[in-house]
Amino acid sequence: MCSRTMTKTERVKAAVNFQEVDRIPLGLWPHHTDVDQDYVKLADKQFAFYRETDIDFVKLMPFGLYTVEDYGCKIEKICQPDQWPRIVEAFIETPEDWEKIVPLDVTKGTYGNQLKYAERMLQLMKEHQDEAPVIHTIFSPITTLYKLLGEKKLFEEIEAHPTLVHRALEQVTETTIAFVNENIKLGVSGFFFASQLANYRFMTNEMYDVFGEQYDLKVIGAYADRTWFNVIHVHSFT
Repeated sequence: MCSRTMTKTERVKAAVNFQEVDRIPLGLWPHHTDVDQDYVKLADKQFAFYRETDIDFVKLMPFGLYTVEDYGCKIEKICQPDQWPRIVEAFIETPEDWEKIVPLDVTKGTYGNQLKYAERMLQLMKEHQDEAPVIHTIFSPITTLYKLLGEKKLFEEIEAHPTLVHRALEQVTETTIAFVNENIKLGVSGFFFASQLANYRFMTNEMYDVFGEQYDLKVIGAYADRTWFNVIHVHSFT
């Protein structure tokens, strides 16, 4: 154990580099579904939670459908505690509908608001001279497609139109990397890369190799050597 009291950034950096720490760093990240449609309120509430719990880093908590809203899908937003937004209308009904999935300008719309959310959190840290690491949440490309289409439709389309699915994954990957780049410009310490389909409920190893891994690696490769605190979250469904 380290003999002196470390700053939060020193503590987390030492831990991820397998070095001595004064204590094990701690992080917590609840959803704030009552305010997560307003980036100012969300940042302020999460910062207050961070100060109250005195955790060692902040994992930003954008609402789970932020990567799909700018494509034009219709979302019901309840804005109540523990009530998550949901897509209420099919987004892909014909092969022609795949043309709606194009690279997005991540500085605008819902994506842009998530950048403003990160920027505000970083500013709050600076104003309070409390610059703990801040990492942003991103989703694997196949996870974004799953959120956009739903489980049943996604796997129907993989079976019926794999070429269209690959094209869409390429567009989503390009958009995700653009979002990564903008966050790095803001000064985040890294990313929380969430994959909800890297488990056997959804995919075999072979299917994930084809529709998941190659796109995951492109996204991870865009930040792996540019940020120092990165997490991979493999979501499990039971």
